[in-house]
Amino acid sequence: MKKFTLSTFVFIGFLGFASISYAAPSVMTPNGGETLMKGQAYNVSWTGGYQSVTDPTRSISLMLVKEDGTTQVGWIQFGNSPSGNYYWDPTKVRSAISYPYNVDVPDWRYKIRAIDYNDPAGTGVAYDVSDSAFNISTLPSTPPQQTTSIQ
Repeated sequence: MKKFTLSTFVFIGFLGFASISYAAPSVMTPNGGETLMKGQAYNVSWTGGYQSVTDPTRSISLMLVKEDGTTQVGWIQFGNSPSGNYYWDPTKVRSAISYPYNVDVPDWRYKIRAIDYNDPAGTGVAYDVSDSAFNISTLPSTPPQQTTSIQ
């Protein structure tokens, strides 16, 4: 988990300056070793993130990446508030912000990347990636049960 804390100063009109504490996002779940079954909602959760003064609800975006932690598969959700959760069915991801869930997710090993685009230091984005890979799998199909009739 890549985690850091910093402080920044904001000018508040005639009142002077105020210190705002900032914690980079940190992926809590899935954080490695889990198996997510397609067709079932799974709780993706994180802590931290900068609460933007202009838009406090657009802090964290969630991305599905391959197990290397960098290769993008697609977007899970945009505009999440700091320290929250989002229930997601790992069957599909989005290819862009205004698209529906339109990209199929193959059974494989992945990580979640929580990205904060509101970095108060202005040095880019802050992010965290799951510590280890987790699996996304298709639910096993249940074979039809045989019935016997008594005559």
